[in-house]
Amino acid sequence: MFANGAHAATGAVEIGNPDFRKERQIGAEAVLRGRGDGWRVELAGFINRFDNYIFLNPTGEEQEDLPVFQYQQSDARFYGFEVEGAVTLAQMGDTRVEATGLVDYTRADILDGGGAVPRIPPLRLIGGLEASGSAVGGRVEVEHATAQRRIASFETETPAWTMVNASISWKPFGAGSPTTLMLQANNIFDVEARRHTSFLKDVAPLFGRDFRLSARFSF
Repeated sequence: MFANGAHAATGAVEIGNPDFRKERQIGAEAVLRGRGDGWRVELAGFINRFDNYIFLNPTGEEQEDLPVFQYQQSDARFYGFEVEGAVTLAQMGDTRVEATGLVDYTRADILDGGGAVPRIPPLRLIGGLEASGSAVGGRVEVEHATAQRRIASFETETPAWTMVNASISWKPFGAGSPTTLMLQANNIFDVEARRHTSFLKDVAPLFGRDFRLSARFSF
């Protein structure tokens, strides 16, 4: 609210307003959980109403080759859901193999004909296969984000993308050891992916193929 100048993280000049009215929010959330022999699922839905919601909107001007954005206020409504679940596929000694899934979605509107709230993520789906044991664990997952075409007037659409990630962990000194070695492979197929929530998504996509070897010590 007190911004007045270039902001490197957003790639824009931001103009605040210290005289804004207090932002107020009222909402509701409902959660349903189910669990049985070898399965679990959770469904959550929410709705939030904001009075005097604060957001950035472009002025159409430029300063020092950067677009100028000004903080504004308007009433807004957010609603959405999340579904998460897992099914046990096999149990071999102390190692359990599960299939996991997650789906989430958010929609947000500026009320009184203001259109979409900017930088709202699209529908996202994640499916994974995970093995967890006392000393060794691993996971392979596929994350898919649908195209975001419901955008604010100054935004650009964000294409859909699908990314594959994998990881493996190992406790070399046994299950009770504080030492864990981890190998991660992210974006294995090196796809170009952009998150609609990013201020810089049009110029800075997510990382390409990325391999990491790390060690964690717990105390």
